[in-house]
Amino acid sequence: MSHRPFRLLAAALALAAALPSLSATVDDRIVDEAKNRSQAMRHLSHLCQKIGPRLTGSENLDKASRWAMDRFRAWGLKNVRFEPYGTMPGFDRAPGAYARMVAPVRRELEFTAMAWTVGTDGPLRGPAVVAPTTMDELLAVKDRLAGAWVVYREKLGGRGSGQTAQPNAEVEELLDKAGIAGRVRATSSERIQTHGRPGRPDPSKPQKPFFLVRSSDLDAILDFLALGTPVTLEFNSVHRFSKEDRPIGNVIAEIPGREKSEEAVILSAHLDSWDGPGSQGCQDNGTGSTIVMEVARVLASLPEKPRRTIRFILWSGEEQGLLGSSAYVRANEASLDKISAVFVEDAGGGFDAGVACTEKQAPLFRTVFERVAKEFPGLAPEVRVVDRMPTRSGGSDHAPFVAKGVPAFFWRKGGGLSYGLIWHTQYDRIEQVRSDYLVQACTNNALTVWTLANAPTLLPRE
Repeated sequence: MSHRPFRLLAAALALAAALPSLSATVDDRIVDEAKNRSQAMRHLSHLCQKIGPRLTGSENLDKASRWAMDRFRAWGLKNVRFEPYGTMPGFDRAPGAYARMVAPVRRELEFTAMAWTVGTDGPLRGPAVVAPTTMDELLAVKDRLAGAWVVYREKLGGRGSGQTAQPNAEVEELLDKAGIAGRVRATSSERIQTHGRPGRPDPSKPQKPFFLVRSSDLDAILDFLALGTPVTLEFNSVHRFSKEDRPIGNVIAEIPGREKSEEAVILSAHLDSWDGPGSQGCQDNGTGSTIVMEVARVLASLPEKPRRTIRFILWSGEEQGLLGSSAYVRANEASLDKISAVFVEDAGGGFDAGVACTEKQAPLFRTVFERVAKEFPGLAPEVRVVDRMPTRSGGSDHAPFVAKGVPAFFWRKGGGLSYGLIWHTQYDRIEQVRSDYLVQACTNNALTVWTLANAPTLLPRE
């Protein structure tokens, strides 16, 4: 007797066990797909390891935008589009960048250079010279400045890249005229934060390469120089500027509503990132972008359609001053009253720990959070009730909506992740991500936006 019928029966039973029950509720099917068949880490790996960091105006951001639109279309979303709102000077870093001490010992340096600043034309080697701070100090080293890397003793503190003290402007101008290779400063810790100027950058400044290294690397350089031991440094960081400005815009996709398609719930995250060496733009904000895309996949897989439109938006230009979300709000100001709620994922790879909302808004959130608590013990979001929704809120893409009175929510995060460690630094990599936290956030967002999209009314605004 053939064993084939038994094999077919076994296969059928296995398939039935793998699929959600036809009698399951929509929430059950959402949880089953998001929790048991998650593709979130696959999305994140492609975005951060195959594409990499995504500076606004870079080839990588263009590549990521096209990839996201391809995925949205493949999953069956509608009205997939790229909505341009302006241009940005194109800036890309060539692969293979490095910084090192080559004498008296070989030491690899962790480093960065601000976006839209001049790099090297290739490997650029030269002696290290301690930066003069007065005209007398400048005269003492003037014969050693041509081709030298000028190293500053003072370290930069805080989260930003601003200097703690202004150097002597006259000395700095004469250093440029002396033909130095460039400048080297250090952060006050082992973190190296890559930034750039807010708004539209001016690629013409500075005119010489300017690199930041970590604190311990500067200490090693200065220790040798203090002993009178010559130090030779080599930097290779080729920066490419496009001949013409590049279009920048937001990626948008939708699941149209079956009854109230003109009303919408928005789930969003910024796709752009800073692009310092070592960083993959992972938790700022690859994780957020991944959540938006995975929720789109999960909800698009349902046979049911929501009452209201669910709109998924991947912003650009967030790091340069909320450019994409601000442009969207300006362009859609006449229909902002049709937006039930906006959710923004932009706080790293922790699990979703909750939102702040008014008492009238709270029941819908509590319903969702009870289900999330059941599915993810110990990772339950919480409602924090406030008297009224703010009119100003934070530095992410919810802020332009909040300013116009739209209920916009920035997910708090839990899990003990040190966001300060990875924020704009070389440590912003996929190795820092916990997949269980990411799955919780995807499931939570999928249930939340589905619940609000099917609620009897728009979310109360007070």
